[in-house]
Amino acid sequence: MNRMKELREAKGLSKSAVADAVGITVSAILKYEAGITQPSVYAAWKLARLYGVTIEEMMGYNRMGWDNGQDKS
Repeated sequence: MNRMKELREAKGLSKSAVADAVGITVSAILKYEAGITQPSVYAAWKLARLYGVTIEEMMGYNRMGWDNGQDKS
């Protein structure tokens, strides 16, 4: 499962609620969660604050590297 979707669902938020809180479209949330596009730095910062995590945690990075099996280098 996509980390952003996991965080949103853990907070009990709908895609629409997140989009409204962050100031982006529901379509953008869908694309982020599907891995089609990545949020801008500003949107990532706002999403991470909303979810109560760092941008790195939200994007799936931990001290050992990317935890989703993708090489992001």
